[in-house]
Amino acid sequence: MKLIIYEAEHWPRDEDSWTENADSWSSPDPQDQGSPTEDSGDAKCGDACIRFNTTNPGSQFRMRVEIPPTDISAASKIRFWLKYDSGLQPESLAVYLFCKSSWLWENHWKLEGITPPQADAWTEVELDLSDFTVGEGYPTKDVRRIMIKAYRASGDLGAGGFKIDKLRFERPEVTVTAEDAASQARYGRRRLVEVDKTITSTTYAQHVADGILQHHKNPTVHLRVATRGLAQPGYRPPQHVQVTSLKDGLYKETFQIQRARHRYVPGD
Repeated sequence: MKLIIYEAEHWPRDEDSWTENADSWSSPDPQDQGSPTEDSGDAKCGDACIRFNTTNPGSQFRMRVEIPPTDISAASKIRFWLKYDSGLQPESLAVYLFCKSSWLWENHWKLEGITPPQADAWTEVELDLSDFTVGEGYPTKDVRRIMIKAYRASGDLGAGGFKIDKLRFERPEVTVTAEDAASQARYGRRRLVEVDKTITSTTYAQHVADGILQHHKNPTVHLRVATRGLAQPGYRPPQHVQVTSLKDGLYKETFQIQRARHRYVPGD
């Protein structure tokens, strides 16, 4: 039994759209003529990746992209694929999220000291937004620019190319599960997926999932219901008894209602 609290969501909706076109990408550091460009020969996702090439950037190289105003208040991660040539030797990476204030790019979030992946191989970098701190000013959750910086404190960074693909913000799927291995053999394979974006507590969601699982395992329950009445001729007790088996916490609906006719014996 799998209960989905939040489905995965991404900004941009097309997870690869920010890295298909180089028009919005730039760098303030020395780069080869023609950089950045769309590289369709070695793309990790989609039709192309963004490629920067540099011969002597010094101790750092910065790659930045202007994006449409993006509210990241509901996001929890920023993710992208990165690949760089073996001629480059970064000791750390940093990511900056800029919020435009007036005409100055001053308000931003930052996360520095990120361990770079190995050279010559596509690697996905996944960062928690909760780890970002205020870099300068008073940043908001309205992001307008993203900058990725490769840095080498002990000398020149080297020469070669950087590639970036599938840059996006993400709210990962949040789920709870309820399992009973014995019930699989007895009742057959069952899988139920429910979605409700109003549930925010995993404790409550787990309770709902457990309840639904128990209902599937034993949907029929035999009850004996006693109704209070007067023990005298001429009195007729309630004719029907209603029993509710389980309330659905997702939609406030009832899974099952059984109505049983009351068996009445005069004088009892």
